[in-house]
Amino acid sequence: MKNTEILGCALAVGLFAPSVHADESATGKDRKLAVFAGQMTFDDYGTIAYDPGNIDWADSHLAGLAYSQKWRDISQRFTLGWEVQLIGHTGINDHVELNIPVWIRYNPIDPWFPFQSAGFGVGPSFASSPPELEIERKGQSQRAMPTWFMELEFGDPDWVVSPFIRIHHRSDGYIFADFDTGSNGVVAGVRFSF
Repeated sequence: MKNTEILGCALAVGLFAPSVHADESATGKDRKLAVFAGQMTFDDYGTIAYDPGNIDWADSHLAGLAYSQKWRDISQRFTLGWEVQLIGHTGINDHVELNIPVWIRYNPIDPWFPFQSAGFGVGPSFASSPPELEIERKGQSQRAMPTWFMELEFGDPDWVVSPFIRIHHRSDGYIFADFDTGSNGVVAGVRFSF
């Protein structure tokens, strides 16, 4: 399946399936389960964010599950939480990845459709083997490194299911390895509140 098909399917499911709105007792649930899929790139995250028309896609895909839990509200607009991600890679990469980021999320008081929230998370990443794409891009890699994500979530806050797109990043973080390495992917998925 091509990267545009993956993104299109995830967004279509997220935009049309959630005409199922949460009942009153489900609104505001703090636990979420997400499924997502995407494709790795040879680019840095700046190209993905600011010049997406020129992304150099790698023959490497990822799919995963993520469980997230809100920890606390720090204001009307910002919340803190944590997430556990289990990701499988195929193609150039052929490993399993476990990530445990903590996140901060901006939730506008009066969101305008289709934007619901924006999030940033950072934490440790553990790969079952050093990712081959990182070795191909930068010359070497290692199993344990930092990871972060930047995300936009769409839909209405009352929806039980909402779509999102995310930059998936893993790197040496400038200080966690004595060499420069890393990788970036683009993923799309849907999140279920419960």
